[in-house]
Amino acid sequence: DLRNVSKTPALMVRIKLVREKSGDLIAPALFDDNYIALMPGERRTLHVQVQDQDTRGETPKIIVEGYNLANPGKIVTPTLP
Repeated sequence: DLRNVSKTPALMVRIKLVREKSGDLIAPALFDDNYIALMPGERRTLHVQVQDQDTRGETPKIIVEGYNLANPGKIVTPTLP
């Protein structure tokens, strides 16, 4: 879940999937949405699909970036099925 807790819209919010230790981008990764806008108080759930072998044995981490985020580049642990 992504949630905008600020009083201003969060613009061009993008997530990317990286390997925990190396920080390398995991590709290909298929997102159900990306580059989104979140209004104040809005919450969105985004889903990503990646093949296990593309993680190269490392735990995936999600990096959240955006045009006007208070904490750009914040790393979050994804919920894995």
